[in-house]
Amino acid sequence: KPYRRSLQGSRIRHALKKKHQQRTKHGSESYYKGEETAICYTYHKCRINHETASALVVCNQVALLSNSPVLDSGCSNAVAPDESLFLETRSTTKTLYAANSAKMHVEAEGVLQLTTSLGKLSFPNALVVPSASSVLISLGSFLNNGATLKGHKGGAKLFEKNNCLILTTRIINNVLLIDTPTVKRACASIGADPLMIHKQLGHPNNFVASKIFPSVDFSNVSCVSCSLSKSH
Repeated sequence: KPYRRSLQGSRIRHALKKKHQQRTKHGSESYYKGEETAICYTYHKCRINHETASALVVCNQVALLSNSPVLDSGCSNAVAPDESLFLETRSTTKTLYAANSAKMHVEAEGVLQLTTSLGKLSFPNALVVPSASSVLISLGSFLNNGATLKGHKGGAKLFEKNNCLILTTRIINNVLLIDTPTVKRACASIGADPLMIHKQLGHPNNFVASKIFPSVDFSNVSCVSCSLSKSH
């Protein structure tokens, strides 16, 4: 499991920049295909348009509005800006890179405790990153371990392999924000953007995306990153 409800559990893999450089293909490979390491799926778009877009950066900006933890498809480790959220920490030499290759300082590594609307979850080997403006929880690490994300009433629910509910989220500005005890679901947004949801989920095909969010029409989604990946 990519998380634990006690202090025992398996660790989450940390994506290194070197793994991006060693790849001959960048693009829309997603966690749905069993990918174990986070991929810079905005690589081509950043190069062509000279953009600084990153799942990490975008989520940080949106989360400032709600101060809620984000269920993010662009990170492979749990990340938090405040060391006080950790049950324990230790020094680390790890380096974190955003999707645009920007280097982010990692202050420490340890066990992050997250209080959701369903209870407490602990994430071993989470990273303390002071420049992050919100808590980021890796969606891919859950999916790699058999979890399932299902759309539900303006948000989504994450289930374990045995169909046990792990956490619930709501969509705000096309970002999945994790429900916490202090958050009211009445603030869920209306009119989601299919393309943004496609990107936040890690670029799945339209069939998979429709299974997660049946009420959203993905038939006209045109993704530059996916098109460039298929052109290799």
